[in-house]
Amino acid sequence: MRKHPPWVDVGGESLQNVWKVVPTSPRAANGEHMTKEDAVETVVRECFWGDYALSVSDIVTRLNSGDSEFSRFLFGKIADNARYPSRLIRVLFSPEGIRNLLDRAERQPRWNDRRHRLIRANLSGRRDLVPERQWSR
Repeated sequence: MRKHPPWVDVGGESLQNVWKVVPTSPRAANGEHMTKEDAVETVVRECFWGDYALSVSDIVTRLNSGDSEFSRFLFGKIADNARYPSRLIRVLFSPEGIRNLLDRAERQPRWNDRRHRLIRANLSGRRDLVPERQWSR
């Protein structure tokens, strides 16, 4: 039987019961899909660290207005800082908007690092963008 480090208190439970995925929103805890408002709350919590004075309602309003500059700004913040960027991007942007944002972002050199290539692969379905994550035959 494997011993746990002293800082891990499993309390007699198996590790399967101890290591649970913490949902990012209250609705996700109930098994419901993440709404746009839930996604924006997550973005504010994970991507903005007090450097911008944006509220959830401000972000939702600007996204619904179709402001392309703001969409690119938010897309970049999510891609750089979010824990689950692909999920948030899918909730917040339309498929056509995602394609446009990806086309524009691919021209930037920073989109060649592994994190950004993984995001592009998840959103576009192009698994060839991340050869180090493919099965070798």
